Amino acid sequence: MYRELGGVAGEGTAIKIGNTVSTADVWTEISVPPFFVAYRGAHSENVDIAVFAGVGQQWTTISAPSALVTGAEWRLKAQDGLGCTLHVQTVAGDHATILDTDEHLPGRTVAIEAAWTNGAWSIEKLHYSAVGDANQGLTISFAPGGKFDVTAGKKTRIAAGTVHGDEAQKRVGWEFKEPQWLRGKTAWVGSPVVSQGPAVAQTASK
Repeated sequence: MYRELGGVAGEGTAIKIGNTVSTADVWTEISVPPFFVAYRGAHSENVDIAVFAGVGQQWTTISAPSALVTGAEWRLKAQDGLGCTLHVQTVAGDHATILDTDEHLPGRTVAIEAAWTNGAWSIEKLHYSAVGDANQGLTISFAPGGKFDVTAGKKTRIAAGTVHGDEAQKRVGWEFKEPQWLRGKTAWVGSPVVSQGPAVAQTASK
């Protein structure tokens, strides 16, 4: 979670629901005693929340373009019947910008910057746009060696580390080096599986 603007709760903060009173605990991850002691609770503006989903979707390709050109689209369908469209916005040599629109997340889009190399896609950047403002949101950038950076808003880096695959268990591990309280921890995320549906066009290639 990233808050562009906000303030935390102070000592003695409590909330009452019915007859039950709950006092705020010390927010140890961001406190620096004795100079700054924060309590759990915040008033915030422009909040971005990133969630690592545990299970990958199972997708079937409904249609695919025959060539990688501007305007080309892939249409996929998940096991629950909801769909996803991958629309090619721009193409420059082996690089493309693709807009991902997923019916599981109405109103949200993901801009994918990727390169077609040796018959496979290599993702360079993912930008998850905020509702109502495509310039805000969350950006994950990738570099050689499996390195990644996570940026909130326009330029605030909130996390960094390395990512690696576990093909046997169809999952991906995100190992964090930043921030300090996440250092050495790994988030395991299920990999999406895409199968070809009947009578679909060939996957775009160069």
